Amino acid sequence: MDPPRGGGREKEEKEEEEEEERRPALPPSLRPPGAAAMGVSSAWLAALSGPEEARLLEVLSYALVGCMALAVPLANAVGIPYGRYTSPHFGCPVPATLAWAVQEAPAFLVPLALALSGHGARLGDWPNRILLGLFLGHYAYRAFIFPFLIRGGKPTPLLTCSLAFIFCMYNGYLQGRSLTNYAEYPSNWLTDPRFILG
Repeated sequence: MDPPRGGGREKEEKEEEEEEERRPALPPSLRPPGAAAMGVSSAWLAALSGPEEARLLEVLSYALVGCMALAVPLANAVGIPYGRYTSPHFGCPVPATLAWAVQEAPAFLVPLALALSGHGARLGDWPNRILLGLFLGHYAYRAFIFPFLIRGGKPTPLLTCSLAFIFCMYNGYLQGRSLTNYAEYPSNWLTDPRFILG
């Protein structure tokens, strides 16, 4: 998730370190009390933060890539059990609207809770704020708007809904925690062509 850096740019790295030291702590106005209601404790996140969690996020990212590498051929061989491929062999049917809302919600709620916890070393950085905002906007639509636009959708098997829920929980934690606490972007990242082109 970190942007590539050119080799031997000590001056640029030093400027970034100095900027980080000058960066103020997240103001209380950006730490609403809603995070506690979502079950995220700032003290718990503070205890979790550090090199061990950064390594965990890296390992989980590689594990996700590995799971996808296995899932694609498996899905092609077995068929993806939703939509026109729905089968009673994959669990009881869940109405499409309910399935979409439930399975996609964690990808919105987990990073939101992490951001609201008030413990986000990188939340003061504009690139992180914008990327997190785009992620939250995307999943707010997928979880809370799109399901109610479905007309005549076929039910989703419980297994498919459950696997999607687990993926969204996993992805929400990876993206949310990375963007709130670990991902570092240079201050000029918002004008970089890689950021602009997406």
